[in-house]
Amino acid sequence: MTGIAWGLKKQERMENSKIKKNTIFLKFIFAFGASLLLTLGLGQQATCMSGTHAPCPAIQAPLPAEVHETVIRAEELDKAGKHGQAAALLSNFQKKHPEHVFAYIDYNIGFFFYNAGKHKSAVSHLEKTVKLAPCFAGGWQLLAAAAQELKDFKLAARAMEKTAAMNHDPDLKYQAALLWMESKSPQKALPLLRDLEKIKPVKSQWLVALSNVLGTMEKKIEMARTMEKAARAGKSPDLWFHAAWLWVDAHRPRNALGLLEVLAQRKKVKPDWLLMLCNVYMALDKPLKAAQTMEHALTLDSSPQNLYTAGVLWLQVNKPVNSRKHLLKLVELNPPKADWFVALAQSWIMSKQISRAAQPMEKAFKISRNPDHAYQAGLLRLQLTQPDKALNSLLFLTKQSRPKPKWMKAVSDAWLMKEKFPQAARAMEKAANISQKNKHYYRAARLWLQAQAPEKALPLLTRLATTKHPRAKWCITLSNTHLLLKNNLQAARAMEQGARISGKGKHLYRAAMLWDRENNQKKTLSLLRLSIAAKPAKSLWFIELASRLLRSKEKTEALAVMEQVHFTDEAPALKYRAVLIWQGLDRPEKARPILKKLCQMPKPEYPWLVSMVRLDMELNLCNEGSSMLTKLLNCYPDKPESWKLAVWVAREKSDYAGAAAAMNVVFRLEPQKEKQNLKALGHYYHMAGVPVKAAQSFREAAGSTPCPKDFDRIKDVLLGGKRYDLALEAAKSALESEKNPARWEAVGDIAFLMRQYDESSRAYLEALELTDKPSLRIKSAYALMKQKKLTLACRYFQEVLEQKNIEESIITEASQAMAYIKNIQAMMP
Repeated sequence: MTGIAWGLKKQERMENSKIKKNTIFLKFIFAFGASLLLTLGLGQQATCMSGTHAPCPAIQAPLPAEVHETVIRAEELDKAGKHGQAAALLSNFQKKHPEHVFAYIDYNIGFFFYNAGKHKSAVSHLEKTVKLAPCFAGGWQLLAAAAQELKDFKLAARAMEKTAAMNHDPDLKYQAALLWMESKSPQKALPLLRDLEKIKPVKSQWLVALSNVLGTMEKKIEMARTMEKAARAGKSPDLWFHAAWLWVDAHRPRNALGLLEVLAQRKKVKPDWLLMLCNVYMALDKPLKAAQTMEHALTLDSSPQNLYTAGVLWLQVNKPVNSRKHLLKLVELNPPKADWFVALAQSWIMSKQISRAAQPMEKAFKISRNPDHAYQAGLLRLQLTQPDKALNSLLFLTKQSRPKPKWMKAVSDAWLMKEKFPQAARAMEKAANISQKNKHYYRAARLWLQAQAPEKALPLLTRLATTKHPRAKWCITLSNTHLLLKNNLQAARAMEQGARISGKGKHLYRAAMLWDRENNQKKTLSLLRLSIAAKPAKSLWFIELASRLLRSKEKTEALAVMEQVHFTDEAPALKYRAVLIWQGLDRPEKARPILKKLCQMPKPEYPWLVSMVRLDMELNLCNEGSSMLTKLLNCYPDKPESWKLAVWVAREKSDYAGAAAAMNVVFRLEPQKEKQNLKALGHYYHMAGVPVKAAQSFREAAGSTPCPKDFDRIKDVLLGGKRYDLALEAAKSALESEKNPARWEAVGDIAFLMRQYDESSRAYLEALELTDKPSLRIKSAYALMKQKKLTLACRYFQEVLEQKNIEESIITEASQAMAYIKNIQAMMP
């Protein structure tokens, strides 16, 4: 509405100018018109020598005969129009006869000079007249007329005031007041006019004069009130209009309203009246009545200025269609004016037809080359998302010697719309340098960031951050800029500054995380503590603080922080972190409800289910743990870790068959870990009491070239399962790989268990070839006894007894065995 407001003000100025001209004209008529009447009246009165005042002896004194005759001849010359000869005749007579001093003679000389237009001479004789006959009102009155002609208004005023006092004539007093006004002595006119104001009925011209006097004394309200009295007394429409104007000038438009509304209802209305009424309506905030009044004025005067004013007033009442009815006529006239197109553009804007508003505004700019019009045209094109057309107008603004910040901002917006970020940033920075406003510097910095020039944004943001009262968002953007420039430490400092200014938890949290990246745990913990104190605090901030406190082994504070966590709709990942913290704080009873809810989700994540299974098992909730394990295996059947967890659960339940079954699945899912998994599978088969499968697993784990230790293990498994035949085969395989006393002994032991005493005896003997171990001789002797080779067996026992440094238990066993053999031999035939 800038254009409209400007247009209205211009119209108002023009109307005020008209009114002032009218006022000057009226003052001229009131003052000089009355003076003319004064002059004519004085002439008539001087001629007839009559009045209402008391007779003046000094002027009526009888004249000598010769004087009388000369006066008569002079008066006859004056009547014949020979005023100068008449004055000269009587003046020469007075010089020849100085002894004849009469007021009447000086009066007549002055009168004749006055008629002859020699006012200076007239004044000289008339002053002598009133000196000789101060009671002669006619002399004072003629002196006033002559002095007025000489522009000696003070003398004229004094003389006329004397005349009025003698005659008790209000009209003469009025003329005296006018003369005081002409002498620029309104304070002397005021008491005279105040006296006239009290006379009933009062004349309008008296009140007009009083109003003018009050105006010279800057008594505007009293001036207007008096003029209104004059208007109502005289009933002249011009006086009504003038009174209304005075009320407006006194800033009392409501008082003017009644006068102007009366004028507007007359049969013959003047356009000036309606224009003034229109202005009064606007002053009283009645724009609709102003517009309607302007429509009436147009019927009398459809000048371009009035058409424009009407259009603008209709815009004021949001009637753009009514406005365009006049404005569209204007824009067709020559020469066109920029203001007309501005108003037309505004009417289209109010009709929400921006596309039709842009062209008139551009036309206004073309006519005026006014930067404000260029700016408005550019803004309209920006609203239409037409940056190229906007720049056609806006670039004109960049060439001005003193561009305004808002112009440069509009230029920046146009470049931004074209995604020309460097140009947009440059224009915005120029706007900032002009305005020195922080908001402009901030916007320029943001544009430099969009232009991927953080190094140019940095000084602007640094300036903002170091002002007396920096804003949080400036510091936060500065932090982001430092991050782009890899200045992590400065980023943390700027973020902390912004966070402490805003006091918002999210900013404090972010600052804490930046300090965490710098491994400054002291600041990290301090800011996180502040963040959870901010309201409303997020669960994430509590979790981050608790996790770091736990890491710093400050479990007491971490526990207090975790007690404040209340989950609502937070992300599941965050809830799981809380579970881990509760577990770290040895509070499984706090962790389990959260974890249980997570696992009840439609598709729970693998870590949640694993943690739930382990937690239930640790709490000895085996049934719940098994149930959750089943869910885990159903959700993630192809994940080896799922089955490894099943192995662990089975092992915790001492269900080695289940562990073996689960391990068998792991073996199939992890072919790259075949050897490792086969060994584990063999172990669980062994623990489950399935030695053959265990041995098979160990054998497969050993690969194509098993080592003796592999066979030893297989042998031990089979032997434990009492699968002696397979155990013997394994023992022999181990013996083939590496012959040593232990492996011969193992073959002998297994053969003995299988009652293959001959083979057992041979194996022990092979072992004895490699070692002199007493226990082997005892085992060999027992094998010989089973073969009923008692003598040989007895010899082996005897050899054991003959060895030195052997254990007492072995000596006892050997002695008892020998005794047993001897008893047997004694019983034999």
